[in-house]
Amino acid sequence: MRLHRLHIENFKAIDTRDLSVPDTGVVVVQGRNEVGKTSMIEAFDALISLKDSSRTKTIREAKPVDRDDPIVVEAEFTVAGERVVYRKQWLKQPATTLRFVSGPRQGRAVTGGEAHDAATALWENSDTTLWKAMRIMQASQLEAVGFGGSTVLRRALEAQAGGTSMEDPEADSLVERVQAEADRYWTATRSKPNADYRALQTAAEEAGAEVAGTRAALDEVATTESELAIVLDDLAHLDDLVADHLLECDGLAEQLVAITSAHAELEKAEQAVERTTRHHEAVAARHEQRADLRDQVAEAESQVDRLTAAIARAEEELAPARERAREAEAAHDAAQQAWDLARDEDQVATDDRTHLLDLGRLADLRITLDRLDELRKRISGLREAADRAVTTQQLAEIERAVDAARSAEVAIGVGSAHLSVTPLGDGGTLVLDGEPTDLTGDWQTPVVRETTVEIPGQWRITVAPESATETRAEAARSARQLVADLLADLGVADPEEARSRHLDAESASRAIADAEADRDAILRKDDEATLRDEVEHLDARTRSYGSTRTGTTPLPGSLAEAEARATSIAAGLAEARSALVAAHTAASTTREDLAARSTRLQQLSGELTNQRSTLTDRRAALDAARAKEGDDALDLALAEARHAMAAAEAGAAAAVDVLRGLDAETVTARHEYVTTALETTQRRRQALGEKRTELDARLRVMGRDQRQADYDRAQTGLVAAERALEAMTRRAEAALLLERTLMARQRAVRAAYVAPFRERIEELGRATYGDPGFGVTVDDALTVTERRLKGTTLAFEQLSTGAKEQLVILIRLATAMLVDPVEGVPVMLDDALGYSDRHRLQTICRALSLASQTSQVILFTCHTDRYAGLAGAELVEL
Repeated sequence: MRLHRLHIENFKAIDTRDLSVPDTGVVVVQGRNEVGKTSMIEAFDALISLKDSSRTKTIREAKPVDRDDPIVVEAEFTVAGERVVYRKQWLKQPATTLRFVSGPRQGRAVTGGEAHDAATALWENSDTTLWKAMRIMQASQLEAVGFGGSTVLRRALEAQAGGTSMEDPEADSLVERVQAEADRYWTATRSKPNADYRALQTAAEEAGAEVAGTRAALDEVATTESELAIVLDDLAHLDDLVADHLLECDGLAEQLVAITSAHAELEKAEQAVERTTRHHEAVAARHEQRADLRDQVAEAESQVDRLTAAIARAEEELAPARERAREAEAAHDAAQQAWDLARDEDQVATDDRTHLLDLGRLADLRITLDRLDELRKRISGLREAADRAVTTQQLAEIERAVDAARSAEVAIGVGSAHLSVTPLGDGGTLVLDGEPTDLTGDWQTPVVRETTVEIPGQWRITVAPESATETRAEAARSARQLVADLLADLGVADPEEARSRHLDAESASRAIADAEADRDAILRKDDEATLRDEVEHLDARTRSYGSTRTGTTPLPGSLAEAEARATSIAAGLAEARSALVAAHTAASTTREDLAARSTRLQQLSGELTNQRSTLTDRRAALDAARAKEGDDALDLALAEARHAMAAAEAGAAAAVDVLRGLDAETVTARHEYVTTALETTQRRRQALGEKRTELDARLRVMGRDQRQADYDRAQTGLVAAERALEAMTRRAEAALLLERTLMARQRAVRAAYVAPFRERIEELGRATYGDPGFGVTVDDALTVTERRLKGTTLAFEQLSTGAKEQLVILIRLATAMLVDPVEGVPVMLDDALGYSDRHRLQTICRALSLASQTSQVILFTCHTDRYAGLAGAELVEL
């Protein structure tokens, strides 16, 4: 298949586009992203596969969203020996046309459905597998595509392999017969039996299932009979258990009467223990409360004595603390006075230093302003000179006018006629344009106007110029006038004076720039107005300082003297500050100590008052308790309660001993067990009786004889089905074995033409990667499964994205070089080799050039520099 031309209108991002492709060679289609490169291939696919009436997703999404125009795709291509022009229009006024340009049907044209069907039939005669496999689209996944389905490639490889073919008629006939025999038993994949084979398997399985079902029914009868025998045996055993349990229950009932009486006595004794224990706990609580009251009174008396002694000590220590605080406050006041005096002296010394600095700054600023005034005058004078200057543009205009005037004068001399007069003797007088002229030698002038030459008394000769001469003369006069006007406008006499004034202007500009640079250097980041304001401010401040100065010492005579004095006073000020800080710290410490001692004395006094109140309350509470019940009476009541509780506990222990002698727990537990066992046994006997009735009824309705007959009949059917299945299995296995043997032979034949395919890929790979050991593994389906590079073999899936892309391109180029150029298809790469480095791009480009000698190679890209190494490639800009 050869693509010759493609025309597209209103397809996605494409408004209108035409692409022509030569029969062989490389075409690089370059354009920005989203300009519609991939869409061109999609449009061709739609032309081939979709009818003009289609409203599929492909057509709907391809329609421009901003206008209601039809989609048009037209392609001219050669396929199956016929060159055609195929055109379709979708959405608005759908139409299809197919015109045969050359071939058996040359000159014929069809439309509509007939055109679509004819194009489809024509396309189906081509190798569509190869057409799809030879393109690498931008959005497609890089996969190892098999080329085994390509008939064109297979024929080429068979020719390369010396004619070894899998299409031998006799071999094909034998394989077909064997496959037909295998088809009688197996599915197409040979992984499962077919319907007929499965039917026999199903019949055998169903027969086996029926035997199993009748056997199960027969076994059900035997199982029921066995269950009934077990139930009868269990019923007899349960009858014996019921009798034993009844006899034991009667004996245990007599023992329970005595145990009940002993339990009643134990309950009375436990109640007495509980009563006496509660009374003892109440008396013990009153006794413990009395002891707590006595302890609380003693604790309060101890706290009162402790606080009284602490207050006495605090009062003794308070007087010395007051004296220390007074002395510290006096020392702090003296240090504060010394600090104030030193600070005033420091302020005067600082003000004196600032005053002297201001005087120095004022003198410097006045010098600076004087320099600025000088520069301003200089710049003003230079700018006046620059204003009279001739600019570069004006000078250039004058020089162009002078050159034009000279050219016009030369044109007059060169292009006009000349009048020449040569004396032949001693010469004589001539009258030239009315003026007598004595000639002693040759005379010549251009004729730019009518000129009269007269030989007095003999001849008068008039010479008229040609018409063009007057035009040249007028041009020369205009040029001279322009020069004169330009010089007059500038006030200069000639071009030399204009050049001189231009040079003067350049010198003045440089001088102005230098002066302005000096001014900027003086000002730096300040401006002149700010400096003048500062001069006024400093002048006023220095004049008024003498009247506002507060110090009694004389003003220093120099800045150095002021600096020395300020330093000395600052040292004294630092010492006074240190002394003040120390005095302040001492005073604060003594004040805090005095305050803490006073606060502590107040706290102790408050605590003593509270504690005396607590002591009074606790003594009152103890006296009130003793008034109700004395301490001795309370001790006696506690002893009596303790004795009564001991007596009750002894009675309860005696009752427990009686119960222990009767073994009450064992007898009671045994009675409960036997009673429960009797009830359980009776319920089991009742259930077994009901089950016996059920099993008797079930056996009556089962019909043992009929189930035996059904089982015998099913067993006979199973034997027949298994024999039929065994016979078919032998035939099926034989057919499968024969087919596999023939297919193995076919694979051996196929391996013979896999070799040329692999060798061509390896040839391109060695040239691309520069590795003599480059190799690939190709399976029977002509799929590259592995790549070997620099001694390392990797499966295709293990390769990096760039390596995969390079390998799939090499595979397609090798295919293009192997197939018949007439039957081949274009190699189309959409934005490929984005993962390849510069060196690899160069080697891939050599492979592309090699394949394009016999094939069409179409490259879609937004980076033309990727394919800069393609010699002779045709570039199409979108």
